[in-house]
Amino acid sequence: MDRDQSSPVEAGAAPAPENDLRPIKKIWAFFKWMLLGYAVFSALLTLSQIHLHVYILRLFEGDASQLSEAEGIFIGLHQGILALLMLLFLLLCIVGYARFFQRSMHNARQIEPGTNTVAPVGMWLWFAVPIANLWFPFQGVRKVWEILRSNAGEPTSHPPTFALWWIFWILSNLVSNIALRLPGGAWDFELTAFNYQDLLTVNWLDIASGIMAVISSIALYRIASTLARLQIEFEHGGSKKLEEIFE
Repeated sequence: MDRDQSSPVEAGAAPAPENDLRPIKKIWAFFKWMLLGYAVFSALLTLSQIHLHVYILRLFEGDASQLSEAEGIFIGLHQGILALLMLLFLLLCIVGYARFFQRSMHNARQIEPGTNTVAPVGMWLWFAVPIANLWFPFQGVRKVWEILRSNAGEPTSHPPTFALWWIFWILSNLVSNIALRLPGGAWDFELTAFNYQDLLTVNWLDIASGIMAVISSIALYRIASTLARLQIEFEHGGSKKLEEIFE
């Protein structure tokens, strides 16, 4: 007996209902602003970390007499506020991402009902599966891109933004996790003249992670904005092939 050679994406496929193209505009509006907000606060937090880095160097390797206690308090204050805002927008982004790409896959499967794709809910559930989360969420977005672009009569080739989004997303999370496990990243770390280099190392990693997160977010925004535009056009009858399918 032959073994089933279907991929995990194909194995998660389910028959698509017919004539059920759903609106994306409101979902996209929410996701768009949450994603841009996350990118902005990630960038601001990265600038704050650069400020902290310079402050620590001046404190231990420069003329500490030129520093004020108020500046140190100010750095700690704006870092705490920006970190909370970034976390808030990240959580809202996760909700927006799940809704947007679940709806996008649903619509893609209406346009090409016979195509093997992941079930819409799998667009975000794959992130919860170790190892598989390094590839299958990315593969699902690529599939939505190919279906929507091909049915709109546009080239289906994947622009560099796909690589920028996924590579920098993975690297940002990897670097951030490494930083948390270093001595300078411990929650009870106490800064002294003997261990300030540990904090500088972690801070460099946090800066790199923040920069990569911003690049990844902007790239994802570019991808999602194209997918939203195509679905809005389909919703208003912008595809002759779509009309043929629903006849």
